[in-house]
Amino acid sequence: MGRKLFLTISEYLSTHGIAVLRYDKRGTGKSQGKYDLALISVDFAEDVLAAVEFLTHRSDIDTSKIGLVGSSEGGLISFMVASQSPDVAFVVSMAGAASNDVIAHYQMQLKADGASNQFLVQDKEIREKIFKIIDTQSVEEAQKSLSTLLKAYVQNLTDEQKAEAKNLLFAITEQNYLQMISTFNSAWYRFYLKTDSLGFISKVKVPVLAINGELDFCIAAKTALPKIEQGLKMAHNQDVTILTIPNANHWFQKCQTGAMREYGMIQENMHESTLQLITDWIISKNN
Repeated sequence: MGRKLFLTISEYLSTHGIAVLRYDKRGTGKSQGKYDLALISVDFAEDVLAAVEFLTHRSDIDTSKIGLVGSSEGGLISFMVASQSPDVAFVVSMAGAASNDVIAHYQMQLKADGASNQFLVQDKEIREKIFKIIDTQSVEEAQKSLSTLLKAYVQNLTDEQKAEAKNLLFAITEQNYLQMISTFNSAWYRFYLKTDSLGFISKVKVPVLAINGELDFCIAAKTALPKIEQGLKMAHNQDVTILTIPNANHWFQKCQTGAMREYGMIQENMHESTLQLITDWIISKNN
């Protein structure tokens, strides 16, 4: 949608005296390598570890105060890296993807986008079948099973259901089901579905700020934040701040419903109050 969320965050932090290293994911922008769905979160975590290592060798950086700020999958990766690297001094998780209850997330987002109760029921049923296939079959077997399942599903949609689906970004349709199969059956998605984030969150001992938008249904606060809180309690981490930001979506824009169509209509990249919250928290932990 043309937003420059991470530029907005980095510029705000920089103007408040916080040095920022921001880089393009491998295979994107000017970064070398290849970016595709064969990569998993562990691969991206290795890149973050390399970035932290790079910072430890800079004379203009206080190497005792290196922290991670990650959004969505980046929040999940921040916990991965903080559980491994002794050089990470704090973590800011913004809508961190700690919960992989994807069916619940799809249901909440579709409802916010205006899906009827009947559509929600049928969507939940088909996704339960999809994820059972992914959980129990190999990539090759699942490719065939998913193709058969979803081809039949979209062909059996009524004209009324097809019309409704056109207005729902995450609905499975005749136009997108092949792409959805590629995503669902990818190494990246399979890893996310089968990863228990408690395995690494429970090893994070450094200060943590975890925030989610109240109207974020991509990574819902009511599923993600309890998982983060549980993991940090397991770690006996006493320096934890967990907040739900009122009337905020996945990008921490102020919004009214959390519907996907709202995102492109909101002028701000990210609400300043959340930027100030993150900035104040980082400064308070590094004085």
